[in-house]
Amino acid sequence: MKWWGYLICVVLIILGVVFGVKMGRVYFSTSKSIGEGVDISWTNTVETFEYNSVLLNLSLDEETNSYVANIETLPVEDFDGDNNEYRISINETICSKTSYGAEKISGSLHKVFEDIDGNVIADTTLEVQISFYMNKTIIDISCSDSETAVTCWQNYFKNFGFRLSVENILGVEND
Repeated sequence: MKWWGYLICVVLIILGVVFGVKMGRVYFSTSKSIGEGVDISWTNTVETFEYNSVLLNLSLDEETNSYVANIETLPVEDFDGDNNEYRISINETICSKTSYGAEKISGSLHKVFEDIDGNVIADTTLEVQISFYMNKTIIDISCSDSETAVTCWQNYFKNFGFRLSVENILGVEND
């Protein structure tokens, strides 16, 4: 083999290593697996604010005697509850009793859980409040119903995930 053959082999090996490292960085940087299989993602503007998780655990708060989950995520840049109208959706189901103000929005999701025979296991409501601060967003979720209702909610989120979204109803900001 001539000297230029060896040169071509060395160049190909160097290019293979460089592109292999870049491909590894791309693969590992887009992985969203955090901790015990929890997949969390969000966007940071209210036009498209979404919070996704594969699991939502509600824990007993003995002071209020309700089951709660508190989530802290990145700040939202453009929430304006004084000049816009918003709605909350959980797993593509629009929450009722939505109210909003300058820094927060809240709503309720009502669901009836039935067994295979159609008997009602739990008739329950999940309360959601999202507070928008300058340096973070806090999502408070609570259920004041029975432990059976909370188990139903947790099984529901275990099977279908937890997808929370806030949408500007008008689609654009009012002036």
